[in-house]
This record gives sequence, C-alpha cells and structure tokens, in this order.
Amino acid sequence: MRVHTIAVEKLFGRFDHTIALNRNERITILHGPNGFGKTALLRLIHALSARDDATLREIPFDKLSVTFEDGGQLKVQRTEQISDENPAQPRLLLPHRTPNQSNTILECSYSLDDLFRFKYDVPRHWSTQHSIHSSLEAPELTLGEPEPTLLSSLLEAWNVHLVSIQRLLVPRPAEVHDYRIVVHDSHGVSARSAEPATQSFQSAVEVFSNEFRDRLRKVQAQYAQKSQQLERTFPKRLLETSPPGENADQTLQDELSELEHRRSELMDLGLLVRDDSAFEAPTAALDESTRRVLSLYTRDNREKLAVFDDLAARVGLLKETINRHFTYKSLRVDANRGFWFADDDDDDDNNRDLAPNVLSSGEQHQLVMLYEFLFHIDENTLLLIDEPELSLHVSWQVDFLRNMKRIIEVTKFDALIATHSPQIIHDRWDLTVELQHPDADKALEQTG
Repeated sequence: MRVHTIAVEKLFGRFDHTIALNRNERITILHGPNGFGKTALLRLIHALSARDDATLREIPFDKLSVTFEDGGQLKVQRTEQISDENPAQPRLLLPHRTPNQSNTILECSYSLDDLFRFKYDVPRHWSTQHSIHSSLEAPELTLGEPEPTLLSSLLEAWNVHLVSIQRLLVPRPAEVHDYRIVVHDSHGVSARSAEPATQSFQSAVEVFSNEFRDRLRKVQAQYAQKSQQLERTFPKRLLETSPPGENADQTLQDELSELEHRRSELMDLGLLVRDDSAFEAPTAALDESTRRVLSLYTRDNREKLAVFDDLAARVGLLKETINRHFTYKSLRVDANRGFWFADDDDDDDNNRDLAPNVLSSGEQHQLVMLYEFLFHIDENTLLLIDEPELSLHVSWQVDFLRNMKRIIEVTKFDALIATHSPQIIHDRWDLTVELQHPDADKALEQTG
C-alpha cells in the first residue's frame, strides 16, 4: 500500500505537521529548523509499521495518522494524560470495511499491548524485538472490533524501511545463547522478554559485500539450472521447431550479435565469468537446418540471460554511480568476494585491491545508502531517510536527488527524506514540505 498523507498532532507537545507525499515523482523532502521533529516523525512512522511500542511510548505526541491511497487510515493516539503514576497508553485506530459498505471506514481501537501479541507467532516469553506478555491470552473481541487478521494483513501490506543516521554499523546476528530472559512489571502485569545479553556490531559494507556475494551466487545457480533445463530438452524442441524463412538470415545475425553484446555486458559487470567462447554470427547464407538450430539457440540464450536482468540493472546503476563519484578506485563484483575496489593506478600491473572497510567515512556512507536503496527496498515501500548528507561531499549532495530518481525508476519505492542540506534539495524545492513553527499561522495573521 502506498501512503497519501502523514499527520502528527502535538509532537513534543507543540508541533502539528501534515505531510502530503509526492506520489508522482515519489520523493518528498522534509526540512525545517533543528528540534521541529524531522527525525522523531520518521521514527514514529517506522515504529507504527513495525509495532514498536517502546518508540511510540518514548516520543511525546498526541496522535499520529497515516492515510493510504485507497482512503484507509491507520492512527495511533494517546488516550490518557502522562504522569509518573499513570503513563500515557497509546491506542491504535485502524480502518475496517464492512462487507456491504466497501467505502465505509469504522475506527476501532486496540491497546498496543494487545496489538503486539497479535503480531508475533512465537512463544510469549521469547521475542528478540519486543516485550511479549507471557501471562495474558489474546483479549476477547467485542462486537464491531476488527479481527486480528485484518490488522495483520493491513500492516503486512504496508512496507516501511528506515535508513537512520547510524548506517555504517549493523547489529551482529545473535545466537540463542546470547539472550537472557528478563522478568519485569508492566502496568501491574508480570511479563518476560528475551533481551540480548550483549550487543555487538559489524561493518555494514562488509555485511553488504557478503550479502551481495550470496545474492549473485543464487542468481548464477538459477542461470545454471535454466541452462541445464534448456539443454536437456534442446533436441526434442529442435525437432518440433519450424524453420524460419529464407529472409530470416539477417535477423538471426542481428540476434546473435545482440546476445554476444549482452553476454559481454554481464561479464563486464562481474555477473558472468569471463571467457573466450564468443560466438561470431555467420556471414554466409544459411541453410534450413542451420537456421532452425540458430533460431532455437538465440531463443534459449535470451531466456537464460534474462535471469540476470533485474540484478544487472541494479548492479549497473550501483557501479556507474559509485565509479562516477569515487576517485582513484573502481567498484568490482564477483561471486567469490562480493564487492571490493580496485585502486586505479596508472600501471595496470600494480593495481591494488581495496576492501570496502578501508573506504573513507563519506565513501562508506554513499555505498551503504546506494546498496540499501537498490537491494533492500521492495516495490511500493515507504523509504525513510534521515540526513542523507552526513559525511557526503557537497558535489555528492547535489547529485543525490538525481541518483534517487534513477534508482526509483528501477525499484519503484517512495522516499521521505529529512534533511538540513540545501545542496540535497538543490533546485527541487517543489518536492519539499517545510515543518512549521507552532505559532506560524498566528504570526502570519498578525503580519497580514
């Protein structure tokens, strides 16, 4: 589901912000002074989609609402005043369509504690992300309340991905023995949760390099499987194939040349192993049997190479952008090492390989963001990006939106960007939403 509008009331007790997303170009930019809630708003949106009650309780606000393109709304609001004895209890309001009134939206509410129990199909005492009450069963539903499956399907259909300012380190996967069970009291209810005994981190660029290696190996395995399948059935299909007409010679030659060009492109990208088995299209007139063989050959090879199409588009854009920005080094990829960098020395014999973790901070920030945008974001996901300008050279900031537009053409996600940088915005102020001072309307009335 794509988002139409996001609104928050009384953020930090004073800010009311409404953000209408740019759904045509799929890029919306938040800007405003420090302290007006850009980062907090991104965190709240992500917390709502992830059912992260800790963040929803931590950041002060009265109501958060997300309106989707079909008119449905998802809302969280606090129903009680905050005090030491009686902390505010956020409640969730969500749309429910009755069978006979498809356009009718009824607002119903759940306690967040109830909501999160619907989410996780795990033992109540074991959660690596949220506290799960162990002594409570799912509450009885009263007449008119939506069933948990409605809520689950709604949130499952809404994908949100947050790229925070801390993006160079990622948590190291924890083993079962790394967790401890903690007993605590929450609103008078005894609860148990699994919390990491220790939390360690690892370099994001190293993790992504290894991840890309596995991704490429998987695609190459699909290519090999497709090749075996087509080769196994080639004789049978050849006998069943009608020969192309005599005027097909030039078409076959063009198709063979196009196939070799595509194969060469995939080798240059590092997705296919380079070899010297290029097939040169025949220039002499072809007989009927040769036409039949070459026609089926070109058809099969187009099908095999198509396995790489999506990955090649993403890798090509990643390499082009990185190699245009980085100096004295170029990005390389293969199925053995993932990705790394070659030092572009004048003497080719002395070129040195560079591991991703020796890149500068700015280079790592650029690489991590581009990789996430291209390989971690599903279609129609709402991508939240906090301060993309961190550690980036001014010229890279100016190029940021142009890169984003090209990436979105491939990935089809929506981006909500929080930034202080006029270089990021550059000449695209039409994409911006300014977070206003709470007294802005009053000041405007006074000046008017």
